[in-house]
Amino acid sequence: MAAIGYLELVIFLQGLPALILWLGYGLWMRKQSERLHTKLLSRPRNKNIGLGMLGFFGSAAIMLAGLFAISALGGMTKSGPSILAWIAIAALGLIFVHLQVLAAANFVVVLEQNVTPPPAKPSQLQDFPENKNS
Repeated sequence: MAAIGYLELVIFLQGLPALILWLGYGLWMRKQSERLHTKLLSRPRNKNIGLGMLGFFGSAAIMLAGLFAISALGGMTKSGPSILAWIAIAALGLIFVHLQVLAAANFVVVLEQNVTPPPAKPSQLQDFPENKNS
């Protein structure tokens, strides 16, 4: 196994704060999920499907287009991203996480709406003699 080079270590250390930021934001959004869930339940099913797909694919498109723009504008150097590029990458990641969470929440609501409720239990349970093990 090859040792990690200096450049790989620098890029990892530059990316680690962004990863922590993205994970923290995702966890914060999770705490807001009950309010979001209630809001999404009030929407029509087709709107949740459409917005879920838009969020899922749109977030990827925004992320890839943003990373391409950062690279094309010279934000990436041989030693990693510049400070402005790092800020832009962190912001793109936050947008990506936000839209992915919203997309997933839309899909969860759609799936929940398709669940068949369990049959109602009888109000009085009866004990039949043939069910007794004596």
